[in-house]
Amino acid sequence: VSVPIFEELLQQQSEFEGHAIYEKNDEERAYNLLSGAIDFNAMQSVRALGALICHLQSSIFSLEVDGTVPISSIREVDYLSCLRIDSVSLRSLGIFCEESHPNVLKGQGKSKEGFSVFAMFDRTRSTSGRKCLKEWFLRPSCNIDAIRARQDGIELLSKSDHTEIVRIINASLFKGFDIPSLLLRVKRVTATYLDWCRIAQTAEAAVDVYETLLVLRRRVKDKNQLSFLDAVINRIAVHTMRRVAKMVIGIIDVQSSMEEKELILKFGLNIELDNLRSTYGELHDILHTVGEKVLKDNPLLDALSVEYVPQVGYLIALTGRSKEFVPDDFQFAFAQDDTIFYKNETMLQLDSELGDIQADIADCQASLIRELEDYLLSEEVDLQRTSSSLAELDAVLSLASAAIDYNLQRPRIVEENVIIIKGGKHPLQELVVDSFIPNDTLLAAKGGGTISLITGANYSGKSVYMKQVGVLTFLAHVGSFLPCEKAIIGLTDRVFTRILTVESCSHPQGAFAIDMSQCSKMLRHCTFRSLLLIDEFGKGTNPIDGASLVVALIRYLSAEGKLVRCKALLTLHFLEIFRNGLIGMKSEGSGILNLPNVSAFHMEVHIPEKSEAVKSNGKVDPVPLFKLVPGVALSSHSFSCARLGNLPEKVIQRAMKIMNHLSNCMGSNKIESLENIASSSDVLDQSTEKIKSLLSRYVNDGSWMNSEDETIKLFIGQIGNKSSSTVR
Repeated sequence: VSVPIFEELLQQQSEFEGHAIYEKNDEERAYNLLSGAIDFNAMQSVRALGALICHLQSSIFSLEVDGTVPISSIREVDYLSCLRIDSVSLRSLGIFCEESHPNVLKGQGKSKEGFSVFAMFDRTRSTSGRKCLKEWFLRPSCNIDAIRARQDGIELLSKSDHTEIVRIINASLFKGFDIPSLLLRVKRVTATYLDWCRIAQTAEAAVDVYETLLVLRRRVKDKNQLSFLDAVINRIAVHTMRRVAKMVIGIIDVQSSMEEKELILKFGLNIELDNLRSTYGELHDILHTVGEKVLKDNPLLDALSVEYVPQVGYLIALTGRSKEFVPDDFQFAFAQDDTIFYKNETMLQLDSELGDIQADIADCQASLIRELEDYLLSEEVDLQRTSSSLAELDAVLSLASAAIDYNLQRPRIVEENVIIIKGGKHPLQELVVDSFIPNDTLLAAKGGGTISLITGANYSGKSVYMKQVGVLTFLAHVGSFLPCEKAIIGLTDRVFTRILTVESCSHPQGAFAIDMSQCSKMLRHCTFRSLLLIDEFGKGTNPIDGASLVVALIRYLSAEGKLVRCKALLTLHFLEIFRNGLIGMKSEGSGILNLPNVSAFHMEVHIPEKSEAVKSNGKVDPVPLFKLVPGVALSSHSFSCARLGNLPEKVIQRAMKIMNHLSNCMGSNKIESLENIASSSDVLDQSTEKIKSLLSRYVNDGSWMNSEDETIKLFIGQIGNKSSSTVR
């Protein structure tokens, strides 16, 4: 999108009225402002928006000054009933992890799926099944009926009683191929012998799956599971698939085609084609006989051969000394290397009698194949519907296989705006540790609030827990079972994350600016059904500024009477916001805050006793228990994290001394808030020197700038009453 378009968007969008006037050619500022409203990682949307504005500039608004397009606002329209999640969030949660080929810089090789949630659940047997499963992961459903239908299928196909039937279905699906891709090549008349063999094989596999599902249906009693089976069975056009398999196998010699690696039709389909192929099979002998006759009629020639060249006809080939005694009735055709080709009356007679036999065979075969193509395309609707049904069955079988292997449980999907998980686990993290500690989740307006603040030591599992909630919510909308004891997941329309900061030379933003843009998008586009996952918001800048931003964000999300009260998890290390009363606790250790709809939790840490520290020369670090409990953490234990990161002990010891020194300095200079002092009569008892010191500290500290005007006037007024000369 060009700079002028950025300018128009900024000047016209009412949401940016409070910002400074946009300067021309300031593309970086334009990007920073717009990145809070537009997801620039959604390349197709951005390109479509740019194309639309360019079209409007050159058409409807072409008479406006500089082609200005008046834009009143920018908003996203959700036209699909699905959970929306951007590409950065998919990476942050580990849903997808694309690994590039080693030669990607040379333009060689393709990327592949790495260690990700999708790779963990992908056990599909067919290409169409994998495409379907990936589509489910890219666009998780918000349709409760569709989600429950998938869950019914998983529950049915994961039963131990049906293991053998599932094995047979998987084997049949493995034989099938992607019907839409095959039909596309048929439409383009580019289908090869291999494509036709695959069409026949896929049609037979579809019939096998249909018959196996009928056997399974006779065993099922549950009404919901029967509905799932009937939905799959009824969409398989079994009669069409049988006809397709019969026609393709009846026309194409599959075995011979695979052996010869070319399209070969069966004998008996067409008398003319059979005669042509018989003649072509005897052509070598026929040409040898004709060659002997021509050589006998021309005794001066030592040797010759009669050859058939497609699209040219029959020719006499002369080599060696024979080229010196060319008969008068030989007409030159062309020369190739040391061979010269001629025509004579006999060759013209062969052209007339036998014709261009290879071309005739190809034309005859093409006519029969065209009839087969026309039939296939006439049944395209049934073929596409069957392919879709088999792909969805393959995807459900894949999810069922994962549910069996990882002992996953069926969640309950509800309309209420809640996330309740008992004994939840992170599916990927559990695979790479010896023992995973499960944790509960409660995000509900009637259960403590839909916003949870999570504090705790570094390396204590805060980020893993937050990602765990996001992944489990995501998987529930895919229709999958979850790694937990029980779960109730309310419908969620969007998942926003502020976890991963992706810096790039192509993005004119630093890490902190990217974090702000991510949170800006959340606040602009979230609804009461959205889930916000915010990891350590406010880092990367001055600690006071960062803490202020965090408190402002929390208060914004929890504001009473706010129409948009979304579900949110925030991890943070700004413990001073609790100590200084910026966010108050109703009771110590309860986790219940003074803010409405907000609760506080922390990751529990075991602090070794002094006797243990003495035995270990004072180097026993706190042990993270990875268990979420109500309340606020007492410390981030950053030095323990530094030891785990193998930072030199000398650096850590020096850092601890500096911390103690800074703590003492801050403790000795600690002053009350301006509001408290201004409203207190004790200030009148201060001496002139103390008043000077107090004023100096407030001016240097800068905290007075955030105070109300009336508070500052009251404070100055009280000091003025005591010593007006000092104030002046």
